[in-house]
Amino acid sequence: MKARLLTEDEVLEISEKGSLELSLIDKLKIGLRLMKVPDVASKLRLALRYMGEVKNLYETYPESPDGLASWYRRLVSIYRDYAGKLGITLKWLGNT
Repeated sequence: MKARLLTEDEVLEISEKGSLELSLIDKLKIGLRLMKVPDVASKLRLALRYMGEVKNLYETYPESPDGLASWYRRLVSIYRDYAGKLGITLKWLGNT
């Protein structure tokens, strides 16, 4: 990460757990760095929010094929909403 907002270990922890356990001092340090790049901070908050939504959805993955189509529609809806907020297009969502 060019701006060095987070260490590689912190990014790994966020991707694995969906959150990051930090001391108050570490939180303040990151907060000060994020103030220098507010656009990144808002995108990071957005990404964390959607990571939580997708995680919750995966926890309700259907046990039988009967509920898979409905579950998949919800997943696509979350990703479309996220991509729309970022102003990007996800190619794999084009035909779904």
